[in-house]
Amino acid sequence: MFDISKLSTHYCVRYMSDSDADALLAFCLRNDQYYRYCGKQPSRELILHDLHITPPNTSAEAKYYVGFYDGDILVAIMDLIDGYPDRSWI
Repeated sequence: MFDISKLSTHYCVRYMSDSDADALLAFCLRNDQYYRYCGKQPSRELILHDLHITPPNTSAEAKYYVGFYDGDILVAIMDLIDGYPDRSWI
């Protein structure tokens, strides 16, 4: 298991879950560059989907969807798949 606390020495890092969907959506609506690039509109349903989707042949245990907080303010999110990509998924 990956220790997410090592991802930042400045921000508080914590796992995001379905209960964080509204906060994640608010963040994505303020920071929509990724979604504009993908040609999508951020939505609660899309956030809930992203919280759980993994690449083929990747276990859910390898997925770390985390938020970076400056105090109570969500300043960044990261969808990390530990060990991906490697040759095993090809």
